[in-house]
Amino acid sequence: MKLWAKVKALFKRKQLDRDLEDELVFHLTMREAKNRERGIESEESHYAARRQFGNVMRIKEACREAWSFVSLETTWRDLRYGARALAKNPGFTVVAVLAIGLGIGMNTGIFSVLNGVALKLLPVPRAEQIVSVDQIFHGKAQRNEHGEPGLFSYAEYKNYRANNHVFSGLLAYAPFLGGVPLEGENPKGLMGAETSCNFFDVLGERPSLGRTFVEADCRAPGGSPVVVLSDDLWRSQFGAESLIVGQSISLNRTKFVVIGVAAPGFRGLDPWPIEFWAPVTMQKALEPDSDLLLADTTGWLALQGRMRPGVSLEEVRADLGVIAGRIDQLHPGRTTTLAIHRASEGLRPAEGDCYPACNRGKPVADRPATANGEPADCVSWWVAGVAAGGLVARGHCAVCAGALADTRGFAALVEFQSRPARLGVFAGAHSINGNCVWTGAGVVCNAAGPEHRH
Repeated sequence: MKLWAKVKALFKRKQLDRDLEDELVFHLTMREAKNRERGIESEESHYAARRQFGNVMRIKEACREAWSFVSLETTWRDLRYGARALAKNPGFTVVAVLAIGLGIGMNTGIFSVLNGVALKLLPVPRAEQIVSVDQIFHGKAQRNEHGEPGLFSYAEYKNYRANNHVFSGLLAYAPFLGGVPLEGENPKGLMGAETSCNFFDVLGERPSLGRTFVEADCRAPGGSPVVVLSDDLWRSQFGAESLIVGQSISLNRTKFVVIGVAAPGFRGLDPWPIEFWAPVTMQKALEPDSDLLLADTTGWLALQGRMRPGVSLEEVRADLGVIAGRIDQLHPGRTTTLAIHRASEGLRPAEGDCYPACNRGKPVADRPATANGEPADCVSWWVAGVAAGGLVARGHCAVCAGALADTRGFAALVEFQSRPARLGVFAGAHSINGNCVWTGAGVVCNAAGPEHRH
């Protein structure tokens, strides 16, 4: 039956039912008459006519299916029935509505936070090409930490940048430069970032005023005291002065020349807004207590790269893995695993051991980096990680990619190591100085021998 005829039938349902009933009665009557003509008694002819004609109700249903939208009408009848049932039980109705509303609200809130900090790509041009790179050490690794484990030294960054074949550009930045004093009429502590001089070029960000860094700005340690201001800082501290470019400002008692102002809305690559960017070679001026440029065993730089067109994540992992192997040859007994993933806004991969699902419950030192011959590709989240409705606050939480893919749920298998002064909060549980596993049934902590479920 044509669609238009079905639409018209919606408004003539009673008439069609009457016509169908009349048609069926007519056919049954005609068959009874024929049976009587053959000599069959009156009562028997009636039943014989029905047997010959078939199931009347089934014929009615078939006709109605032909002229109506069956699924739509069935749904409408179910809704009417449900509404009548709820109206008879107002107490149950209130509880059901509140439960559904609470569930929708919680899921919407969790997804909103998760989308904002873990799933949303960086707000830069062609963000799908940007990947974050983190390193995870196994074996004998003599390493100093400046910020968080898993970051790169300046020498390692230059090695990866010079020898990779998969990136059109690889940037580095120090993500923990806070409380830098801005001196002047309105002194305040600023949140900044020391960056490689290709930082803005790799991200495809263009300044609203002036220029960004060029390679000459990173040629010699301490040789280029220049700075790019954020749009927010430029407006709040300098009154959106159009002649700010070329002026000097004092950061940590060092004069820096303002060379540009970042585009409105660009706030850096971390969850917190960055207020200024300086060349990585100015690290000593901004942090006088440490000289990190020459510290080859100190990790302090986060890396992000823009993949060349046509390059896949697997190719990136293979190419950088070769470089990691060469660096490991300089450090006998050490093996480096790289965690490489699409860069997202707010969360960045961080340090953590690779924990295959089959290794749960084993001591960290006994957990191999592979399972069934496959690499244990794990990602750690640093600060404000969101999973299963919980928050990881300054804890190291590792989400194993294999389990994540199998269950299609965030935090299908989660293990994290909390440290002194770093309280991990996950799925409503607290972990204190121990390895914890979230298996869906709760958090299992192996802090002191037996498992402790929270």
